[in-house]
Amino acid sequence: RVHGGSRTFPLLVMLRVCIPFLLLINISAAFPGARLPVLRNLDPSPTTDFLETWMQSTMNIIQNFTLLDLSLPGSHDSMTYDLSSVVADGGIDDHPELAQILHLFSEEVSIDWIIQQSQTQKLSILEQLNAGIRFIDFRIMFTSQDWFCLHFVQTKSPALTYLEMLKQWLLDHPSEVVVLWLSRHGNEQAVGNDQYPGVSVDNKRMFWNKFTTLFAGLLIDERFSLNTTTIGDLVKNNQRLVVFVSDYEEMTNHSVNAINSFQLENYGSENISDEPLSIQEEFDTLRNCTTHTTANKERNVFFLYSMANGQPSDSFVPSAEMALAGGNVLNNRMQCAATYNISNNLYWCPPTLLDVGQVSNFYKQVSLETAYNNKWGFPNAIYLDAIDQKGLTRTGSQNLLKDSDCSEYVWTSCSSDQPTCDDGYVGTGEKQHFDAVDTDGTSHDFCVWEWQNHYKCCRVLPAVQLVSGYAYADTLVAHNVRKACETIQPTPTECSLTMSLLESRRAAAPLVRWDDILVGRLSTWPPIPPVTPNAQ
Repeated sequence: RVHGGSRTFPLLVMLRVCIPFLLLINISAAFPGARLPVLRNLDPSPTTDFLETWMQSTMNIIQNFTLLDLSLPGSHDSMTYDLSSVVADGGIDDHPELAQILHLFSEEVSIDWIIQQSQTQKLSILEQLNAGIRFIDFRIMFTSQDWFCLHFVQTKSPALTYLEMLKQWLLDHPSEVVVLWLSRHGNEQAVGNDQYPGVSVDNKRMFWNKFTTLFAGLLIDERFSLNTTTIGDLVKNNQRLVVFVSDYEEMTNHSVNAINSFQLENYGSENISDEPLSIQEEFDTLRNCTTHTTANKERNVFFLYSMANGQPSDSFVPSAEMALAGGNVLNNRMQCAATYNISNNLYWCPPTLLDVGQVSNFYKQVSLETAYNNKWGFPNAIYLDAIDQKGLTRTGSQNLLKDSDCSEYVWTSCSSDQPTCDDGYVGTGEKQHFDAVDTDGTSHDFCVWEWQNHYKCCRVLPAVQLVSGYAYADTLVAHNVRKACETIQPTPTECSLTMSLLESRRAAAPLVRWDDILVGRLSTWPPIPPVTPNAQ
């Protein structure tokens, strides 16, 4: 299986969403009474700058490791924080003609909903790097007469704009190494027209020439093999940007400054609709990872593991119809919820791809923490969605793009002003005279008297359930340091101090689970597979 690829949008969905999208009202602005709390990122540590330079800070410990000995924190579809309203050419796998039509008529399409189903990250590329991310999933396509990043829709700026940011960051951080993968939709095997439909070889090589000009003096020379060149030597020689390139021959003309993506093993357990199977696959992969990466190192292969997730294909139609206020809301909600197969979940349908990423992170933190605690292995890089500040993965239910949460709400009976909400709910002042529908699908009749309305009451949750995050980057950095301290045996004192720091950072953002089926989160499901020793 090839993983980490695109999420295909069915034709039927695209035909159904070509009507105006009703923007959600900002619920935090309205009523002068009680308000929803404004909750932003929890600060996991007073030493918040550690991850920005974690390689420099641990260099004395990890300097004799190669990249194929390390495990890098990565982000999936890294550039989707800056998506435009323009559908990219080649933006839909298996339907390039449809993508081209939508590209030409984007303004007539309900683009807001499409963007919500395409965005996997909130943090900018600089914020991701400062949060410890060292693997960047950089997806590109020639569209609108230039090369843009994309995930169905193209970014607001051309790809080189974001690469210029990366270059400046590398110059400002002279001891950090970054791995970047250039592809269209996360496919390491596709070449030619299968990788970049309708794009000429000349256009590909023109982009690569601009790329190498921009990063002159920073690119790895492939004559220095990944499995023998140490991190210390990469930094010493200023070869601090390692680039895997899909369609290597046509894009780079066999450039020594690029590595063929055939040297990537791209795999993952991306099955949001079967979490019991996913956690079993994750346990099996991470338990056997040390053996696997050791064998890969001999073959000079970089093991990339996706822990990202897309929406189940059957969820798109009911989700789109709900977002556009069409059809039977309760029926659509239940149809969508059923595609996720979360135990006892009858009504929750994640409204955006970021919400899917956050609930996925809630369950995948179990595999990451189990692997770390049992000293299993990790791949050379992991990439996933919903990266938060301080290198966390957002596991709480408040969408990363929002400063407050009203994902679950009910409407009151008809009233001339905001009535008192039930316990556990808070009024916002938002009102509806017609078409008031609770998030469980309960519909309220229109108010007979014109001066009366239904008023919205939003469910209030503890902060930990809203903005909780797991110490993703710190956990992988701690794994690297612990591994080096146990195998290379650098200075014991430095190992002890560094591990103490990392464990304190991990303790500030630990694995936390709770039960809230209204947003798809359960503390005892799926069943945890048996924990057995790692394969050596």
